[in-house]
Amino acid sequence: MFSGIFLAAGRGSRMGRETLDKPKCLLSLGGKTLLDWGIEAMKDSGINDLVVVGGYQKDKLSNSSYTLLDNPDWRNTNMVVTLMAADAYLESSPCVVAYSDIVFTPEYVTKLIDCKNEFAITYDTLWEPLWSLRMTDPLSDLETFEEENGILKSIGEKPKSLTEVGGQYMGLIKTSPKTWGIIKEAILSLPGALQKTLDMTSLLRILLRNKMKIGAVSGKGKWCEVDTFTDMQVYEKTLSEIDEKKIFWSHDWRWKPRFT
Repeated sequence: MFSGIFLAAGRGSRMGRETLDKPKCLLSLGGKTLLDWGIEAMKDSGINDLVVVGGYQKDKLSNSSYTLLDNPDWRNTNMVVTLMAADAYLESSPCVVAYSDIVFTPEYVTKLIDCKNEFAITYDTLWEPLWSLRMTDPLSDLETFEEENGILKSIGEKPKSLTEVGGQYMGLIKTSPKTWGIIKEAILSLPGALQKTLDMTSLLRILLRNKMKIGAVSGKGKWCEVDTFTDMQVYEKTLSEIDEKKIFWSHDWRWKPRFT
C-alpha cells in the first residue's frame, strides 16, 4: 500500500506578505488550498495514508486527514532534509512524494504507481505554454531535461536554448523502501553542510552520477507550480477567463481528464 508524502516545511518567502500567517501550502487557488488539491489528487488515485512534513507555522497544519511530521530546522535547511523527516514512512512502504506548492491531476499519481521503475519522477512535455504564461523570459527559469525510453538521462543544468528542455520536472516522485535505502545512503554520504542546502533536483543529479536508474513518466499539462504570488494571480485570472468563456486550458488541473 502506497503512502503519500507532502513536503511543506518552508515558508515560501517569494510569496511575500501572503505567507506571514500561514504556510505556503495553505494559500488558496481555484477555491481550495494548494495542499487540499494535492490531498484530493492522492486520494482520487487510491492513496489514503497521507503524511505532511511541516516546519514554518506547523501548528496551522493540524488536520485529521493526514499525519503531521516536523522539520524543526526548516529555517536553515532545504527540501531534502524535509524529505528525510519522513524516513520511517519511506523505509517501510512505497511512497509518492509531492511538493506542497504544486497542483496536479490524479492521473499523474496513478501513472507513477503503475510505472515499472521503483524510483521515478513525472515531467510535463507541454511545459512551454505554462512558462510563457508565467514569465516573459522562460529560459531564465528553466533547467535542462533529457530522458530516453522512459529513463531520466540528465536534469538541472542551465539551458542555452529551449531545445535543451525536453520536459519540465514537476515535483512528484515515487520511491520504494529498496530505492529509498539507496537514496538515503547517498544523502548521508554528503558533507553535513551540503545535506542541509540540497534541493531535490540536485539530489536527482547526484543519483544519476551514482548510476541510479530513474524512471521518467510523461504527461501533457494538467498541473501548475506556484513559485511566486504573481503565479497565483496569473492562474486565478486564467481560471476566471476559461470558466467564463468555457474554453480549454492545457494546464487546468481541475478537470482531471485521462491522458491522451
